[in-house]
Amino acid sequence: MKNMKSILLTTLCAITVPIYAQLFTEKITKELTFEKKGSNTLMLFNINGSISVEGYAGDKVIIEVEKRITAKTDQRLEEGKQEVQLGVMDRADTLLVYVKGICSEFGKRQRTKRGNWQSKYNGYGYDWNDWGRRNSDCDKRYDYRMNFTIKVPQGINVLASTVNGGDVEIKSVTGYVLADNVNGSIKLTNISGATYASTINGSVDLDYSGNPNGDSRYYSL
Repeated sequence: MKNMKSILLTTLCAITVPIYAQLFTEKITKELTFEKKGSNTLMLFNINGSISVEGYAGDKVIIEVEKRITAKTDQRLEEGKQEVQLGVMDRADTLLVYVKGICSEFGKRQRTKRGNWQSKYNGYGYDWNDWGRRNSDCDKRYDYRMNFTIKVPQGINVLASTVNGGDVEIKSVTGYVLADNVNGSIKLTNISGATYASTINGSVDLDYSGNPNGDSRYYSL
């Protein structure tokens, strides 16, 4: 009987071996500044991975990204290492940070996968038709995650979204906050600006330092 238990345990261990044998990790760091000071905005578009944004007393946007690529073969792993990159677009008073190389791109007359962003947030002066994200069908031969940890000037507006594999956390920001998720939670702490928070498979937790200074909306399904 003891031998049978040993055989069963060995079999279970063999079954739980990960499918993806190859793993690559990389830490990406970047510092950005707003060329035009005033009502500044950071827009962050992630797909797979978590987002953590914290306001601080400085004037720079400090970005740290944990990049993880997993694949069955070395060749596929190398493809992921080369294709998945950190993308940045500088629009003087607005910085856009996104994951490029994953069949998504920015451009005019675009809509996001979940609808027209401009119709949701037009009252706040952002033209989402100009900054939409297009997703096309793409058969990738690897899996990836990009986990963002960002420090931003406290008074800026923050618009951050992800889809899979992570939560969105934003704290100590006094400007307008938009947090969008699909398969994950949203946690907003020590905020005071107008707020839009929406997720599908997750919770929405909010902690204000004072009443929001504008119309706000919260949604979870």
